[in-house]
Amino acid sequence: MGNESNLIIKFVGILIVCSACSISYAAKPVLVNVQVDVEQESDKEYVYNILSEIEKRGWSVTIYFTGEFAMGYPDIVKDIHDRRHQIAVCGWTSGEDLTLLGFEEQLLFINESFTTVRSAINNFYYAYIADFRPQGLKQDENTFKALQQLNVRSNAGFLASETETHPYHTNYGFIAIPIATIKQHSKDIPLIDKIIFDSGASVQNYLDYLTKRYDESLVTKEPFTIVVHSSVTGSDEEKLEAFIQFLDYVKDTNGQVVMTDHMTTLANPYMTDLNLNVPPVICSKKELI
Repeated sequence: MGNESNLIIKFVGILIVCSACSISYAAKPVLVNVQVDVEQESDKEYVYNILSEIEKRGWSVTIYFTGEFAMGYPDIVKDIHDRRHQIAVCGWTSGEDLTLLGFEEQLLFINESFTTVRSAINNFYYAYIADFRPQGLKQDENTFKALQQLNVRSNAGFLASETETHPYHTNYGFIAIPIATIKQHSKDIPLIDKIIFDSGASVQNYLDYLTKRYDESLVTKEPFTIVVHSSVTGSDEEKLEAFIQFLDYVKDTNGQVVMTDHMTTLANPYMTDLNLNVPPVICSKKELI
C-alpha cells in the first residue's frame, strides 16, 4: 500500500510436554505478556472468568478495550482498572479495518477510542493509557502516523518474525510489541486464540502451541506476548481450562505473567524500519496440527 513497509505477519503453534525439563527455572523467569481483549457486550461477564484465574496467581495483565465497549460499560473498565490491571485500547469497535480509512479518519477514530476509554476511569493524562493494538492487526502507514501524533506508547499490531521477536523502538515514536508465533508445518501460527480456533484447531492444539512457545523461552529466556479474547477463551469452559493449565505451567516453572507496560521497558534500541504486514492468512486445521 503505497509507502508502507513490508509488514510480514507470522503465525505460530505449539504444547505442554516440557522439552526443557533439565533447565533450572530459578535462574531467570520467563515473562509472558498476556493481553486480554474486551470488545463487545457479552465480554463484560466473560472477562472476569479470565481475570479471576490471573488474580489467583498474584499477577496483573493488560486489558485492551474498544471505545464502543468503554462508552457502554464505563463501570466495567473502572472496576478492572481498580483491580490493578493495566488499561489499553484496541480500536473503536470489534472487527474494524483501519486500512479502509485515510489518515484524518484514522486519527479521529483512534483519538476517540482513547478519549472514551480514558474517560471511563476519569484520567485523561495521555501517558497513563497509551498502549494500542489494531483490530485484526490491520494497520498501515496512516495508522503509524496517527499513533505518532497521539503520542501512543506501544503498538502490538505486529507478529514476531525470525528477526523481530523482542519489543523494539520505532521511528514513529511508539514501541512495537510483536505477538508471538510458533512454527507448525512451515506455517507461522500467531498465539491469538481467535485465529487459532477460527482455523479449526482443537483445545489441545491451543494448549500445545502455548506450551511449546513457552518451552522455547525456557531455553532462550526471551519474553513473549499472547492475545486472549474474552469472547473466545473466557466464554468456553474447555478453552478456559486449557488456558488455566498453561497458567499453572508458567507458575510451576517460575515464570511470570506481566503487563504490556513491562514489555515496553524491555524494548530493544531504535529501529528505522517497521515490518508492516497484511492480516494473517487463516491456516487450515490440517496445517495447524
